[in-house]
Amino acid sequence: MNILADFKANLKKPSFYIAVCSCLLALVSLILYLAMGKTQYNSQKLATIIIVMLIIGMVLLIASCVLDIRFLRYGAAVAFLYAFLEYVITEVNFWSNWIIATDPVEASVLTQYFVITIIMLVATVLAFVTALMTKKQYYRAQVKEVA
Repeated sequence: MNILADFKANLKKPSFYIAVCSCLLALVSLILYLAMGKTQYNSQKLATIIIVMLIIGMVLLIASCVLDIRFLRYGAAVAFLYAFLEYVITEVNFWSNWIIATDPVEASVLTQYFVITIIMLVATVLAFVTALMTKKQYYRAQVKEVA
């Protein structure tokens, strides 16, 4: 297995660039969550599971860019999906407060929640797209047909 040759071959595929975009969006959402995630709606706490799943997803996605293994990309997509769903669940107080409108929500807090939510969702969707575009699987040996 020649990793450098696989990486050079991956540079020619659109799924590589979609994976890079997904990884960058996940990194941005992680940075935003770490910087602005503590509010009165979540008791001034960050959820470690969100941080861990975003990091795991980014590591798997970077590894899949080098090795071009579909299941690594699916693993990254599932990790991003889990982080997104955990984010929505941990911020349920904010969402219910905003939907029911019991207390006024500051525009900056509303923007912060929507930006983080949208970026995490787009990173998740792009990770699933790149996993679907990847053809190579880890358990199949590439066999050259002899004519």
